[in-house]
Amino acid sequence: MTLAPPRLWLDGGRVRHAIGADTISNDLADWIAEDLVAPGLIGPSEFEAVFVEAVLAVDADPAVAWTAFYRNTLAALGRGEGAGTNAGMAPVHARAVELAVGPHVVELGCCFGFLSLRLARAGFRVTAVDLVPGTARLLGSVAPRLLAEAATRPDEMRNSRRWDAELAATRCGTRGGTGRGTGGGTGRGTGRGTGRGTGRRTGVQRAGTPGTVTALAGDACAVPLADGAADTVFAVHLLEHLPPALAPVVLAEMLRVARRRAVVAVPFEDEPNPTWGHVRTFDLAALDALGAATGCPYAVAEFHGGWLVVDA
Repeated sequence: MTLAPPRLWLDGGRVRHAIGADTISNDLADWIAEDLVAPGLIGPSEFEAVFVEAVLAVDADPAVAWTAFYRNTLAALGRGEGAGTNAGMAPVHARAVELAVGPHVVELGCCFGFLSLRLARAGFRVTAVDLVPGTARLLGSVAPRLLAEAATRPDEMRNSRRWDAELAATRCGTRGGTGRGTGGGTGRGTGRGTGRGTGRRTGVQRAGTPGTVTALAGDACAVPLADGAADTVFAVHLLEHLPPALAPVVLAEMLRVARRRAVVAVPFEDEPNPTWGHVRTFDLAALDALGAATGCPYAVAEFHGGWLVVDA
């Protein structure tokens, strides 16, 4: 059996790679984890710096390098095929779009903002919030061009339909639940939802007409937005990065900002993965407890990880 050569390696203490502008994408996270972290060549604390260095090595012009990174990632998310980070997140993004209601949505802990761009591509007006000012500035700089390009290619950035049956089953509760939750769900939580949440996108532009992305720096524990500033507020793959005591704080902020709905999505892991910066794990019971503590109608579901949907 011939092993494939590593995509990244160390040379004199410097990280090197042969990844070109045509292939650089967010799957870089998996490549760094496999080629550098797993064999002990770098530690988890070095992951972020190595990631940025690898992207910037693609082109002498940082704007060209980052734009290629975004374009390739969005295309991969749209295809939703294969393995790796992009393939794993594609169905998560598809479900998030299904759950968004109202024309204005907020994403907390947006990181590079791929979900925010997907939501904007679906016609929503998006405010993307991240703790790191540089990350927010990067998203703000690339979003107008990427959304303008998407307007000329209506099928680009659109997920394949491979999850339609799963999504429909989750909405209807046919995967073993009652379907009484907000926006559907497996019913494996309490089933205390009111049935008011349909998961339909209301008040958004027609598909193919992009919305907008406004990126700003802010803490999910003290969101720099007014009460009721948005219709739906998302925290997708954020809470696993925070100590357990902060989860209800973030959810309270989400419900303060949301007029209609707060949506939480988390991965299910046996142990927190330090390479990704995870510090805690979740299961359906933990999500159920978090929802029950709000005193609002809510539902939990399992779909490529765990979901908590709270109707404000």
